[in-house]
Amino acid sequence: LTNQGQIVPVYVEGNAKFGPGAFIEFYGEALDTIYTDKNIYTLQVIRTSADRISSKSALPGKTVQPETSFEDTLVVNNQRVFANYAPGNDVWYDTSMLVYTTPQSWKFPFTLNGLVQPPKDATLDLVVWGVTARPQNPDHHLIVSINGVRVANQTFDGSIEKRITVTIPAAALRAGENTLELSLPADTGAPNDMIALDKFSITYQRSFQAVNGSLTFTSAGKAFKVTSLPDKNVIVYRLTNDGPVRLTNVQVQASGSTFTATFDGTNRAEKYVVTT
Repeated sequence: LTNQGQIVPVYVEGNAKFGPGAFIEFYGEALDTIYTDKNIYTLQVIRTSADRISSKSALPGKTVQPETSFEDTLVVNNQRVFANYAPGNDVWYDTSMLVYTTPQSWKFPFTLNGLVQPPKDATLDLVVWGVTARPQNPDHHLIVSINGVRVANQTFDGSIEKRITVTIPAAALRAGENTLELSLPADTGAPNDMIALDKFSITYQRSFQAVNGSLTFTSAGKAFKVTSLPDKNVIVYRLTNDGPVRLTNVQVQASGSTFTATFDGTNRAEKYVVTT
């Protein structure tokens, strides 16, 4: 298996001769370019031996307490519109917002899966563009709210990329559906105020709860316990600097109509992929 000319290690399940019931497994990643996110992997049949993914037992100790939460970041980066006037390197943006003399607001829904209860303070990282550039200073006035709670009130000037990083109080967050609201008060004195939403992210404490049969996380800990898995056939990978490692002896137990998977961790912050 190759990707952009580089060999990608694979895990092969089956007898000595590949046939019915056998399968090939690998860790694939999307591209992150201004043109596409599609990545192409090429599978070839050759006579030489292919690189294999290593396996490691991850049976957790009986007295080890699994971690209860990890820091996750939800990224909302909708590449809806191309702009040749972009002030930064990213030429795609989400939504254009324009006011003249009447204030206006725009709402952007987002979902926080597995939000710990009770919630803890989170961080909003918002990137917008100032589009209009008038003689007045400032050109732009932006009010930012999460679920109706104001978290930022910013003015800035010119055609620039503006990054706003603020704390979201725990009381403003909800498990599941939430709303980011961006408001332009139209009070700068300029003939108009035009701002483009580029992207935003929410960094928050999340429980180890799978969604749609999988969970990807980065954390350090002696053990992890992933809940809400729909099937007992659980696959776990640890992504190390030396490549992916397939974890074996994962402890899977029924929990009502779903399953939980418990497995050994490390003292280093590493990325894990859990899926069924």
